[in-house]
Amino acid sequence: MFMDVYGGPGDRSNSLREWRALSLAAPSLELKFTGNPAVDRYPFSVKPDRPVALPMLMEVMRDSYAGTQFDLTAQECPGHDSARRERVSRTPNRA
Repeated sequence: MFMDVYGGPGDRSNSLREWRALSLAAPSLELKFTGNPAVDRYPFSVKPDRPVALPMLMEVMRDSYAGTQFDLTAQECPGHDSARRERVSRTPNRA
């Protein structure tokens, strides 16, 4: 649903962001990301595993995919320069 509103055809980055936000809200669902926007179709909403409060929303907005294969602070990312990655890793309040 998110991809239909904010993404373009074949836009992988929007489906990745949608996957991550839903995965942080409800990790028990064990949602998967394949990289194929036609396959990565997620529910409009999920029941969160814990109450959603402002700190959790801030965590989702700050997320850099830490602990996943897409971690922006731990690897070279095609299309992203290393200077940007360094700035992301030094951003205050990152877990």
